[in-house]
Amino acid sequence: MNVVWVCDPMRENTIPTENGCLTCPVELIWSEIASFFNVHSQEGTYAGGVFLEMTGSDVSECVGGVESIRDSDVCCEAGPDALPRLNPRQALSVAIEIGRLLKAVSPEGRTLKAP
Repeated sequence: MNVVWVCDPMRENTIPTENGCLTCPVELIWSEIASFFNVHSQEGTYAGGVFLEMTGSDVSECVGGVESIRDSDVCCEAGPDALPRLNPRQALSVAIEIGRLLKAVSPEGRTLKAP
């Protein structure tokens, strides 16, 4: 049997804001991604992919990241119960960090650090 391990760092890292919207801190997303790659590196298994909620629209649904979006900035553009999405700049910064992380992974199981 073939198994593909995929990380979905946004699914369980949502938290409610004061205005009732769900948000997802970019720092928690990154921490889970780094842990995912670390575990696979240490175990000698392959991390198969990362699933991210993102949009091409200029939304402010995820806090933190390159834009330093705060809780008070969060807007429920997709609805109060929808999963928050990374905007294009946040998604690109996460993708760049994943690339750096992949470059740093070694077969010897070197521990990776979040930025």
